[in-house]
Amino acid sequence: MKICIKRIYIKPDFVIESDNKLLLDNIRFLYSPFVYEESKAENPYIISVMEKSNGFMLRHQGNLSIVPFKDALQALLNILYENSYSCNTKLLLHAAAAGWSGKAYIFPADTFTGKSTLMAYLGSNGYDYITDDITVIDKSSFKVLPYPKNIILRKDSIKILKKYDVELYDLKEVSWEGISKYSFKKTKTHVLCQYDLGGIIFLERNDENINTFVTINQSQGFIRLMKSSLFYEGNHPEKIHDIRKIISCGCFHINFSSLSYVKDILKGHFNG
Repeated sequence: MKICIKRIYIKPDFVIESDNKLLLDNIRFLYSPFVYEESKAENPYIISVMEKSNGFMLRHQGNLSIVPFKDALQALLNILYENSYSCNTKLLLHAAAAGWSGKAYIFPADTFTGKSTLMAYLGSNGYDYITDDITVIDKSSFKVLPYPKNIILRKDSIKILKKYDVELYDLKEVSWEGISKYSFKKTKTHVLCQYDLGGIIFLERNDENINTFVTINQSQGFIRLMKSSLFYEGNHPEKIHDIRKIISCGCFHINFSSLSYVKDILKGHFNG
């Protein structure tokens, strides 16, 4: 069995071959809507993942390894990430983004900070869903472009969103080695829109009922955003220029435990 991953703004195309249907189903789930038949691939990077008695055999670009069953999905995701690169005309950030009145608010944050949960919540409260993981910025216009993948939620995210009365229509579940993830695609996405930069808001989540919002200077914003850039190696002048241009819209930091607090900050500080 083979599938092709063909993403906008990100190269190369990947072809994944495996004899394990559940593994491929997980990849289809996580990379929807960018999964196609093999024939769609152009100059593909080929990965073979075959089940053996002691685990999975991964083969790609002359590399060969055996990984335990429980680690196979993450190992495959790591290969996809480590061998991706952006096209020259776009800057990619590890960040979520939501749109309001033609402006995009970008939320750089680490994994497990709650980016996807926040985007599902904001989307249910009238904001445009732009992305929950990879923010794409055009390097000539510095407009933010939608990256229309499904929102991927964990079980604890579902519980949080239900507390805020978010209606999770068309929720689909997939699991690997007992760990479930959920795909949420009901949120409105404006695929053809291009958004002006509204602000860079660095996220920090806590479980201690703390909610704070502060402005940070451009030097701090520059350092943090450099760390958030994806598939863009080195600190050469072009990258430095791009990051400086982006942070000129203003940099902020939110430490939050309440999703509604973030919504209120967006409404009051940026759109009051």
